[in-house]
Amino acid sequence: MIQIKNKIECCGCNACGDVCAHGAITFKTDKEGFWYPEVDASKCKDCGLCEKVCPVLNRDDYKKQGGFKVPQTYALIHKNIEVRFDSTSGGAFSALAEEVYKQGGYVGGAIYNEDWSVSQFLSSSKSDLPKLRSSKYLQSHLDGFYKVVKEALQTGKPVLVCGSPCQMAAMYRYLRKPYENLILVDFICRGIASPLYFRKWIDYLEKKHNSKVVFYKAKCKEYGWRSLSTRVEYANKEVDIIHGDESAWLKMQDYVSEICRPSCFECPFKGFPRTSDITIGDLWASQDNIPQYLDENLGTSAVFINTEKGATFLRSCLKKTEYQEVSYDVASQGNYCLENSLYHTAHNRDEFYNDLNESFEKCVDKYIPSFQKKQLSAKKKLKNIVRFLRAAKKASGWSISTWFKNIKYNLFSKNVKNSILEGRYFIINKYCTIQISPKGQLVLESPLFFGVKRVKGSTLDSRLLIEDGGVLKIFGGNYPMGYGADIEVFKNATLELGGGIGSNIGLTIVCGDKITIGKNTGCGRNVTIRDNNGGHYVSIRGYKNSSPVVIKDHVWLTESCTIMPGSIIETGAIVSARSVVHGHIPSSCIVSGDPAKVVENNVYWKE
Repeated sequence: MIQIKNKIECCGCNACGDVCAHGAITFKTDKEGFWYPEVDASKCKDCGLCEKVCPVLNRDDYKKQGGFKVPQTYALIHKNIEVRFDSTSGGAFSALAEEVYKQGGYVGGAIYNEDWSVSQFLSSSKSDLPKLRSSKYLQSHLDGFYKVVKEALQTGKPVLVCGSPCQMAAMYRYLRKPYENLILVDFICRGIASPLYFRKWIDYLEKKHNSKVVFYKAKCKEYGWRSLSTRVEYANKEVDIIHGDESAWLKMQDYVSEICRPSCFECPFKGFPRTSDITIGDLWASQDNIPQYLDENLGTSAVFINTEKGATFLRSCLKKTEYQEVSYDVASQGNYCLENSLYHTAHNRDEFYNDLNESFEKCVDKYIPSFQKKQLSAKKKLKNIVRFLRAAKKASGWSISTWFKNIKYNLFSKNVKNSILEGRYFIINKYCTIQISPKGQLVLESPLFFGVKRVKGSTLDSRLLIEDGGVLKIFGGNYPMGYGADIEVFKNATLELGGGIGSNIGLTIVCGDKITIGKNTGCGRNVTIRDNNGGHYVSIRGYKNSSPVVIKDHVWLTESCTIMPGSIIETGAIVSARSVVHGHIPSSCIVSGDPAKVVENNVYWKE
């Protein structure tokens, strides 16, 4: 009879429940959100199968089950860019799964349930691959999963199952004999995060947006793979792309590793040899160690071949991939948890979960110091001064008048709200005309680089006008604005520009009311954005001279497109060249024409 006296001794694999023929084992969830087996003594026949199947109790046998002591290792990406965008890394799992589906087999992995818990699921249809694809980053239920895998194996069809190393060790023990038609795949596991913690995070997001979460991808690629961004979509059609540096969910795990299951701190399933045939994960190696086409900041898979069966199967999948064999040192670089267990932080585990059960917000305030505004050190302030001087020198060159403008607007203008010490400054290039009225304001929460030139000798003018009561606000990261820009903020109007990408040559913005442009939105050449019709009136019912424009985060405005008054463009949309936008544009689509209409849906892009 299995008895858990110390929670470190249980990885929550659910194998003991599936192996019990008498229904004596159920699972009870504790205040941390993790489940542990409980035995009904009145039903138990003391057969000992639950102890035999337990991977933790039989940890000493783990390294004796065969496999390479030093695996073959590859850097790999899927050739299909849509698959790669939708994958956590480079799409290795999809390439493996597609081959099994092609052979008429079964593929098992983790999927989200309606309540955002996670369960293991066995699929016989390729249409299920999108929900199996991508890491879920929390513990999954395997109740009944071992049984359905065994039934599938008995059909003789190929079966591929992917899970954490402890889950795949449990699968090996549950089956009790090798199956030639079984491919076991595990992944590089940092630790199994609490489902309660994840549910609290979802609740936190839903409260913030006043809407239910309907889509969640823990690692999206739209800000680049290395940004560790998360994409969340809501029932009210809002879309949130949360950069890793701004994600409370991710930062909390950095500061409080106790979010993970107690067994993860003494994990016996690290290193090699391994039970699984193949191990997959992120390739964090230096970009100098692999070709550019295998990187491109879109995600690259590290693939470890642990057995001869795994090597044979991978060869059948490679036609769908681009790959290069690399050394183990390269493949394991940056993957500390491939061979090492989690380490404890100084935080009290019991206290943390008491706080978490009270509220996620309380945990953010208490455990994530980076979310609180810190006072800058003298060293950081000095670096910001140096950055400003270098940027001003690059922009001004030998032009004394341009140097004068940079000094004037950054140090002596009451209309410019900035702080060089905090890295918030206004860099003006040569051939720029700046006119800020006495009651106008340039508010810099991030640096603005105005009139940036690619052709150094160009005399193309860039112009900035802010009239009385007008406000231009820069936020959310550096904003480089290409030369030939014409930015006009009229009386009492507000223009807000989110940084991160910026604009190319010839941007025109005419703001007479309010224009808001979100972070990481890019403008191609000669883009025009206006919220007014220049004071002209037309005899059309409902006509307005001006109407606010809202362009949300991560929008791509391509060459010579025009955004008209009243337009709303949702996160992730792409406006095709020379298109004219009137009205509402949905998220993650491509629009084209005049008026612009949707021509592609569910499209994702990265700069």
